[in-house]
Amino acid sequence: MECYPYMTPPTLLRPLLLALLLWACSERPVRWNIESAPIIYTRRDGGAPHLHRLDPTTGATSPLVADSAPSWNPSPSPDGTRLAYLSRRDGNYEIYVWGISDSGVGRNITNDADYDVLPAWSPDGRQLAFMSTRGFELGSIGPFPGQIYIANLDDGTLRQVTTEPLTSSLGPGSWSPDGRYLTLSREVDGQLDLFLLNLTDSTERQITHAPESEYSVEFSHDGQWVAFHAESDSSSQIVVARIDGTDRRVVTQGPGFRYTPHWSPDDAWLLYSASGPDGNGYDLRAVRVGDGQEISLLATPADETEGVWLQPEAR
Repeated sequence: MECYPYMTPPTLLRPLLLALLLWACSERPVRWNIESAPIIYTRRDGGAPHLHRLDPTTGATSPLVADSAPSWNPSPSPDGTRLAYLSRRDGNYEIYVWGISDSGVGRNITNDADYDVLPAWSPDGRQLAFMSTRGFELGSIGPFPGQIYIANLDDGTLRQVTTEPLTSSLGPGSWSPDGRYLTLSREVDGQLDLFLLNLTDSTERQITHAPESEYSVEFSHDGQWVAFHAESDSSSQIVVARIDGTDRRVVTQGPGFRYTPHWSPDDAWLLYSASGPDGNGYDLRAVRVGDGQEISLLATPADETEGVWLQPEAR
């Protein structure tokens, strides 16, 4: 495109035309494409988990973080430049933040003797929510008791945002796009249901009441929907619903177990890990939310889980 006018416009139209011209000639984000979007995931090959990256255009996979210690639970920052993840590099479950274009390993941002897990970025990329067992003895009120905390990455301050402990590693799931809520799961009458945690006053609102156990819940980018998996004794499926729990719809089908759904940047697809019919051998798949079309993204003899797409970068 030629970025200059071919004639002199009327005086009243010049500001509008200039604004349109600047927009047309400016750099704009690359449109997201499922066929080329890189994926970060956790790979287990008969041993400890490690973070890997998949280039879908070539099918090539490679280790992501230069760290021999176990690493998993990847969570990309909203702008796609940093990665929060879980590692045992310092001998404990700690959360690290790493620049995706960097070499080496990440920076320990929790640095506590207790377990810190499940990092979730705030929409502005300045805070991380996570679950911690600090103050609890493992197994005291469940296998993994703890509270949700928020770490400010600018000044290192920390605040607890839940008032009642969770009985397992069931939150946080994700932040709402407006930064007002966190998703989590709690046990209700023997099953796990979804809740929204208000970050202003720490109140919680239950949004699902289903016979299955539901967790690993994530907000869509437009803030109108949540995706999660619903698990019974014999299988689990990926489900979407509005943020008040209505319009609930199962978007996957078939035998086996499907876990940890993550929205694509355009909210059209969900990336998840799926087992074989016998419950063994996890691969990465995606389902188109609108019509339920499922595709395989990565299938090897190793287990591929916790897959997340990276946001598109600017040209």
